[in-house]
Amino acid sequence: IDPIDNPFTVYFDPNSVAPDGSDADRVLITTMMAKKAFAKLYPDADDGNGTSFTQRGTGDSQSEWITKEDIRIAEYFYTVREKATLYQLSDGSSTFAEDKDFFKRLEMAGITVVDKRDSFKKSIKYCKLTANEIIEEGTWAGKYLPIVPVYGRHLVVGDKRYKFGMIRYAKDPQRMYNFWQTSITEGVALAPKAKWLMAEGQDEGHENDWINANIKSFPLLRYKQTDIEGRAAPVPQRLQPEPPQAGIMAAAAGVDDDIKSIMGIFDPSQLRQGNISGKALNGQQQQVDLTNYDYYDNLTRSIAHIGTICLDLIPKIYDTERVMRIIGDDGKPDLLTVNQRDATGRVLNDMTVGQYDVVMDTGPGYNSKRQEAVDSMLPLLAADPNLMKTAGDLVFRNMDWPGADVIADRLAALNPLAQIDEHSEIPPMVQMKLKQADEQVKQLTQQLQTMEMAMKQRQDIEQVRQEAETKRTLLKETNRAHEMELRDAHDHANMRMKVDGQAQETVMKTQTQIEIEQMKAQVAILLANMDRTSLRNASAETTERAI
Repeated sequence: IDPIDNPFTVYFDPNSVAPDGSDADRVLITTMMAKKAFAKLYPDADDGNGTSFTQRGTGDSQSEWITKEDIRIAEYFYTVREKATLYQLSDGSSTFAEDKDFFKRLEMAGITVVDKRDSFKKSIKYCKLTANEIIEEGTWAGKYLPIVPVYGRHLVVGDKRYKFGMIRYAKDPQRMYNFWQTSITEGVALAPKAKWLMAEGQDEGHENDWINANIKSFPLLRYKQTDIEGRAAPVPQRLQPEPPQAGIMAAAAGVDDDIKSIMGIFDPSQLRQGNISGKALNGQQQQVDLTNYDYYDNLTRSIAHIGTICLDLIPKIYDTERVMRIIGDDGKPDLLTVNQRDATGRVLNDMTVGQYDVVMDTGPGYNSKRQEAVDSMLPLLAADPNLMKTAGDLVFRNMDWPGADVIADRLAALNPLAQIDEHSEIPPMVQMKLKQADEQVKQLTQQLQTMEMAMKQRQDIEQVRQEAETKRTLLKETNRAHEMELRDAHDHANMRMKVDGQAQETVMKTQTQIEIEQMKAQVAILLANMDRTSLRNASAETTERAI
């Protein structure tokens, strides 16, 4: 899709009335080419040297068709309608008999003819020519002219159709604006420079300083307080030039407003001001577009017609297997294989099957819509934070700062609703429901596993409790038996201790009695010894006394 820089080289069908030019039957477009390049492309063609060219219609003159160095080439597209029979088939389609094998192919496919009628088969012819001869001819692959106009405004007055752009009726105010601005420029440019007014003799001795006062910047200017006759003189004064006339300034400003009113484009500063929100201010600025909405509509129609032309050409041009590079609304490219045959011979992504249509919408670009979506989604997330679980990846994917896509991918990996294959044959809504069903199954499975674990844990606890009770009972009985055994042993030990104590007491008494008797005997022996000694001593004392 190439633009045509000079629209005056296009001679469009004057009978076309559609805003997108879809009803045109012929169009001619001319281009200039150097004769050297023309000779290489068409060596057998006449480049106009040595031949005379006779102009037989309005348009470019001879000097513009053939020059010394260049030659003009015209591309001419025109419509041809031939009588043909239109067949309505059993599969619901309608078509012409393309060749002699048409009915044989229908029979092999199991399709029958339901009805038929006489009609016209439309085809687009193409030829390339110079002022002297036709150098190329052929048939255009599509059924639409490949030249699409983009009109501004059109107005029907009587039987005449007028087509004009935005600046058509702004030319006169522009001329007036240029005139008044020229007058202001002229007045300022021709105005004398500011002069100094002083008495004669006040600049004596400093004449050069005062002469260059309007050219150079002096730190000070000296003057005499008296004139040439010695009388006191006032301080020198600067005479200001006359400013531009107020009427001229007002006229220029008024004409400027006239241009904006005619074109319907105003400065944002001229809109109603006040303490309003940014959204309200944006709404006021969007109202300006309503005055020129027809330009947007015509551009939309032309772009939609271009899409229709492409849809008509795609199955005829892309008729073999190839890898196509497609670009989505978000500007991200992708690769897709068309007209690919699988193992069974079926053609995948067959460009000749199906009917398609074009929908065109005039509005902000993808980036503007994405920023607007973020501004609309953030308040919703603030109102319901749970939305971050289901739509958090969409919020971050619409943001422009670095790293937003990485966060969006991580959130999408955790969100089953975001894992949708756009190239799958299953519709996105069905995929989303399947993902929701899978997620519910996973949740139910997890709940079941949790319940089973809880039941198993409960059974384990009951088993542990029973085992503990059994162990407690066994331990209790064991302790009771042990206590009885200890009691019996204690009683037996007490009895033995009692018997042993009595025996020991008897033995001790016996031993004590024996010891007492022995002590008595010893005492008696001692007493007896003592008595014998005392008798002996007494006898000796008596004898000594007697001596």
